[in-house]
Amino acid sequence: MPGWLRAFADVQPVSVTVDAVRALVEGGPIEHWLWQSLVWIVGILVVFFVLGVRQYRKL
Repeated sequence: MPGWLRAFADVQPVSVTVDAVRALVEGGPIEHWLWQSLVWIVGILVVFFVLGVRQYRKL
């Protein structure tokens, strides 16, 4: 896998969220994965909220 693609694959939202859930289930440290997961969730919500409002106003 090319380096640029590997960098994205390591921090994509699905992998980060799965790692957070895995840490919760196994009882391991979750702070690192939890923060990354929350940042992705909030970021995706903000982007699609703005796009949705923009699209709604065009109607």
